[in-house]
Amino acid sequence: MTTNIARLHTVILNICPIESVNTERVIAFKPEATDQQRQAAQEIADAWDFDAPEPRDVKAEIAQMERDSLMPRAVREFMLAFMEANFTMQQLAGNPGYQKMKAFDSQIKALREFL
Repeated sequence: MTTNIARLHTVILNICPIESVNTERVIAFKPEATDQQRQAAQEIADAWDFDAPEPRDVKAEIAQMERDSLMPRAVREFMLAFMEANFTMQQLAGNPGYQKMKAFDSQIKALREFL
């Protein structure tokens, strides 16, 4: 829950100057907060779902996949471009190394759609 309360604090801080917010949804506003900002911040806090799952960190997922496979984007794209420029699609269709790399690249491209 600590990261969830930290996310709530960040969201509210983007629209209103605050000192803190707690899990009881009590906000300590800074003196310069306007009534409109206070109202908007309180509406966000009142609607906040502390049980919601953490948002997906797609960039971290991609980075971890690349580290695990020792296949950073630049290397992967270079190798695919080289193979596609020097071999026919029929030859590549029968090449298990190319197929594995292409499938891995497709997984990462699908993840990038979430960015």
